[in-house]
Amino acid sequence: MHDVRPSRRVATVVMALCLSATLVVGGPISVEAQNTYLSVTNVSHTPEMPTVGETFEVELTLQNQGESTARSVTINEVYAQTPGQNTYFADDLGRLGPGGSMTVSVPATIDEPGTHSFDVKVNGVDSHGNVVTVRHPVTVRVLGAEKPQIQVDFEREDGIVGVDSEANVTVANGLPDAVRNLRLELDGNGIGIDSPTRVSSELSGAGEQTYAFTLTPTEAGTRSVTAELRYTDGTGETKTVETTETYDVEELTQQLQLDVRTIEGDSAVEVNAVNLGNAPLEDVAVTAESDAATVSTGLIDRIPSQQSRSVRLNVTDITAPRPELRIRAAYDVGGDRLETETTAAAALVPGEVELTGIEITPAGGGTVQLTGTASNVGGTDVSAVTVRVQSDTGVVPSSSGQEYFVGEIEGSDFASFTVNARLADPGNRTTVPLAVTYLVDGHQRRATAEASYEPAPTPDPAQTGGGGLPLVPILVVLVVVGAGVYVWRRRRAD
Repeated sequence: MHDVRPSRRVATVVMALCLSATLVVGGPISVEAQNTYLSVTNVSHTPEMPTVGETFEVELTLQNQGESTARSVTINEVYAQTPGQNTYFADDLGRLGPGGSMTVSVPATIDEPGTHSFDVKVNGVDSHGNVVTVRHPVTVRVLGAEKPQIQVDFEREDGIVGVDSEANVTVANGLPDAVRNLRLELDGNGIGIDSPTRVSSELSGAGEQTYAFTLTPTEAGTRSVTAELRYTDGTGETKTVETTETYDVEELTQQLQLDVRTIEGDSAVEVNAVNLGNAPLEDVAVTAESDAATVSTGLIDRIPSQQSRSVRLNVTDITAPRPELRIRAAYDVGGDRLETETTAAAALVPGEVELTGIEITPAGGGTVQLTGTASNVGGTDVSAVTVRVQSDTGVVPSSSGQEYFVGEIEGSDFASFTVNARLADPGNRTTVPLAVTYLVDGHQRRATAEASYEPAPTPDPAQTGGGGLPLVPILVVLVVVGAGVYVWRRRRAD
C-alpha cells in the first residue's frame, strides 16, 4: 500500500472503486464530532461501467449547509482507501464557508474485478477548532475484461404468488471487441417466465443491452432466477456465462374496501376504493343497484397496493328519500376476476316544489295579484318550474300574467313568483287555485295550492257619517255656542 497525493489545493476526492457498472451510494452520511452541517453529495463516476484497468473519473461535492459565519470549515484532507488498493488523497482544500460547496474530480483505475465497499472520509477543522470528520459509504462494481457481464434487476423488491412483475436483464460487453450471436435465457425456480429467451446478432465492444422479462411466481419463499448468456467472441469461439439472483416471494393477500359518501348539492355519491392487499388491482368496475334510484357505473384502471382511488356515481330517478344502494366492485388480481360489495344509504332527497307565503292584493277591475314563493324542499335540483292560475268557480286566469316561469331551483332553495287572476265577484270571499309544474331528473311533477282571498269590508255608515244628524251643521252649532260662551265670560269679567 502506498500514498498517491495530487498537488495541493486540488479540489477533488478519489474513491477506490471495485467491480461494478454502476456507482451505488449506500445509506445516510454519518458525521463525527459536533458538526451536522458538512455533507458529501452528488457522487458519480464516468463511464458508468468501467472495466478492469480502465481509467475513469470520480466526482463528488462537499457542501457546507451551515447558516452563520461561525460554521465555516477548513478542509484538511479527503481520502478513500479500498482493501488491498492504493489510498487516494486530496489535501489542503481550503476554507468552506456556510452555504458554500466544493466539487472535485479525480482519475482512478481498478486492477481487479469484484465488489468492494469503502468509505470516503473528509477531515477538517471548524471555526471553533473542533475536528470534523464526515464519512460517506460507497460500493463500486467493475467489470472483468475477460467476458461479458450479466446483471438482473427486479421491478418489485418482493414477488407475489400469481402476480406478474418485470425483471430487467442487462448484458454488458467488457471485451474491447464485439461479440456475436447472443442468446440470453432466463430460468426461474418456482417462477414462471413469459418468453424466457432473447437473441441479438451483435453487441459492440464496451456496449450494453437491456432485455425485459415478465415473471409470475408460482410458489412462496426464497426463489432463484438464473440468466445464461451464450455468445461468440472475436476469435470465433462460443462461450457461456451465467448469473443467479435470489428473489423472495410472498403469498397473495387481497382485500378491497369500499367507502361511500354522498356529494352534497349533487345527485351523486363518491365511492372510495381502498386496496388493503399486497398486489395492485386492475380494471376495477364499480356498479350499483337500487330499488329507488338509477346509478351510473365508474371505472378505475389500476389501484396500487396500500393505495386508494375514488370514482363518482351519478344517482338519478330518485323515488324515495335516502335510497339504499347496493354497490359492487369487480377487479382483476393474480390472474383472477374477483368482486366485493357493500350497501349504503345515499343521503339524497328528490327535488320537490311547494308554493308558500302566498299573498293576494286587488289590482283593479275585478283582478287580483298573487305573489309567493316556489320552494324546493328536496335535496336535488328541479328545472322548468312554472306557476299557473287554475280556473274554478268564480275564478278565471287573467289574460295578462296568468302564469309565471320560474326556471331552475337548486336543492333547498327558493324563488319568487307573481301571477294574476280575475274574480267573478270581487266583493265575496273566494279561493284562487294555483298549480306548479317542474322537472326532476327528466320527469315532470305537479303540485297545487289554494290561496284564500277575503275582500276588504264595506265601511259602516254609522261610523262614517252616512246616517243620523248631518255632521257639518252640528259642527257649526258647536262653534257658535262656543263663541257665545266666550263673549259672555268676557262681559261678566268686565
